[in-house]
Amino acid sequence: MNNQFANSLEKKVVRAAFWVLFGNTVIESFLLYFEDRFTIILFQLLLNFGFFIYLLFKKFKLRYTKDFLAPFLLIILFLVMSIFSSDLLLSLNMLLKFSIPFAFLFIGYSLNSFYLSYFIVNYVWVFLAYFVFYFLIVNYFGIGYEMYIGGVKTGFYSLNGLYVPVFSLIFVLFFYQKILNRKVKIFTFILAVLTIAISFAILKRTLLLILFLGLIALIFYNFNWRFLSRIALVVLFSGLLFFNYFYSDFLKSLESRESRFNKEYDITQEGRFTENFHAYTILKKNPEKLIFGSREVFNDRKFISHTIYDDRELHNSYARIFWNGGFLGLGLFLFFYWVQIKTLYLSLNFFKKKSRNIELLFFFGFILVLLRFISDFSSGITYLGFNAFSYFIIGYLFNLSKYKTNSFKYKHRTRTNPKLVVF
Repeated sequence: MNNQFANSLEKKVVRAAFWVLFGNTVIESFLLYFEDRFTIILFQLLLNFGFFIYLLFKKFKLRYTKDFLAPFLLIILFLVMSIFSSDLLLSLNMLLKFSIPFAFLFIGYSLNSFYLSYFIVNYVWVFLAYFVFYFLIVNYFGIGYEMYIGGVKTGFYSLNGLYVPVFSLIFVLFFYQKILNRKVKIFTFILAVLTIAISFAILKRTLLLILFLGLIALIFYNFNWRFLSRIALVVLFSGLLFFNYFYSDFLKSLESRESRFNKEYDITQEGRFTENFHAYTILKKNPEKLIFGSREVFNDRKFISHTIYDDRELHNSYARIFWNGGFLGLGLFLFFYWVQIKTLYLSLNFFKKKSRNIELLFFFGFILVLLRFISDFSSGITYLGFNAFSYFIIGYLFNLSKYKTNSFKYKHRTRTNPKLVVF
């Protein structure tokens, strides 16, 4: 079933954006293949700027709202502070990766129909299919790297690329019943089962926490025995696959990370926890840096890594934002999270009992933002593919939220289509 409200240009934009987002995922699955990362970043920039030029050529009208002012100001702040960076090329490069996803926020906001929800629901399986087949190929042929010693191979994925399939899986769990094609539905079910089993085999705590919380939220929203039996079936099949094919690798990963799962484990001793205090300690030596940042935008590895056990940047988005833009930058970043949560929550309450389909959309959006807020404690602000994927959906939902303040338009659409078919 196609969406009757979408015009031809909007359909083309949605399809093009979808494949650009998928292209970002494919590119990021080879991130660790390139030692200097310049090539991989160049591919992503060409892909995304090519899409932006396409929109300009098609005269697609971008819309904006004051709700998006905070990220815009944040980018300006980082750009100004980058001038003082001791590694200007690095700062500008990472700033691009941080900024490009916000363009998808505006693009999603400029969509005026329900076509995006229809399209993603019926084609999100593409993200899962790529991830599953990629994983099976690299493990069958022994290609690439292991996330943890002795565990399954994740090819050339780094953590940033793994967020997209996990959030795509959550999307599938939320909207599985809305998939129209029966064959696609069966195929998506198989991919979802495999993705869950693979996620457990990888043993990345952040990914498992996100998946678990997303599933709990969905059960809470749609609590009935029929639904629970379906979820139980998915878990059962995933468990069988996991224990038959991945359990031995899982045990090896668990052994290499034993210190993270025993009774003596204390998160306050982890580098990702202590590094935040090191960032504050460095900045507080200059009061103006506490307000505006270190002047070393995204160049935290050079100044922080020697204080922890590994050569890496800060593994906490909030700490990185604070390092880049001080309390001013952190305030803008947190304020935008508040705007997202407030808008989606109010829209969710408005559409309760008015349209179950739209209510489910806003519930997913609300959970998506909350899960992103949690995942940002494990870093993620420069994950171009993941953030672009998320902001595209969030921007779209911000546009839909306008209907709550325009009851006439809402009533008009329900008269045109009494069921208000979103998918």
